[in-house]
Amino acid sequence: MIYHVFDRVTGEHLATRRLQEQAVAAPSNSTEVEPPIPSEGHVPVWSGFGWSEVEDHRGKTLYGAEGAVRHRELGPIPDGFTDAPPPSEFHRVVDGQWQEDVAAVAEEEAVRTAATQRKELTDRLLDDYERGAFMKRELP
Repeated sequence: MIYHVFDRVTGEHLATRRLQEQAVAAPSNSTEVEPPIPSEGHVPVWSGFGWSEVEDHRGKTLYGAEGAVRHRELGPIPDGFTDAPPPSEFHRVVDGQWQEDVAAVAEEEAVRTAATQRKELTDRLLDDYERGAFMKRELP
């Protein structure tokens, strides 16, 4: 007799075994019902009544509002997450899709503009100083 072993918690198919002749019975976490050959990114899961295919994203890095996390459970990608990496540091996940954070882009642009202006002013002051534009004056 051939039996199919499944995980006691998740129901995921673990192995297919042949019952040894001297064995009395198959393990309680097994069935004689053959699991389907799963499609890409899926695993067969025993429900207690039959097999189904369940998405398997375990081990993938998922991205959400709070940052990146390693996915550890069977099933679809949870709401609010995506497995696509962010296109830029200014993108946020909204409804499972990347959206550019317009406010963050504007803030970064303002910081860059201020830094450029500060550098230009510092360079002009140093140029004036080197040309002697800041000569000491005698007090009367």
